[in-house]
Amino acid sequence: MPHHLEVQIAKLNERSQSGATAVEFALLAPVFLLLCFAMAGYGLLFMTQVSLQQLNADLTRAALGGLTLEEKQARANAHLTDRVGEFMMLDPDMARVRVSYDPVTQETEVVLEYDTDSHPIRVLDGLLPMPPDTLEIHSSITGYM
Repeated sequence: MPHHLEVQIAKLNERSQSGATAVEFALLAPVFLLLCFAMAGYGLLFMTQVSLQQLNADLTRAALGGLTLEEKQARANAHLTDRVGEFMMLDPDMARVRVSYDPVTQETEVVLEYDTDSHPIRVLDGLLPMPPDTLEIHSSITGYM
């Protein structure tokens, strides 16, 4: 085989290899980017969940100082207003707290509700499974009024 024919075949092989690489990249890049965004989004969601759990524990401790249900609710609301801004992923306008008391069991329950409509993970809505519209964190203590 003449030398110039071998050179042309080598050039064609190089071009077809670079074309195959471009096609592989075009097929895999969107999947890779979706995985990266999903990891970041769910990481932020888990950070939000942990922040809500910590805030709810603080709210429960604050509510226990009240003598009546109304006072418990007022203390929890005041503590929510004071503390929610300390958590990076929490929007103060999206959080609310509910306190209930069962006199039979002497159980005080504190429920922290957080609306996820403005959470950054909502950018991926339609591509990934989404959290519920409202996250609820429950905690209760028995034996205190």
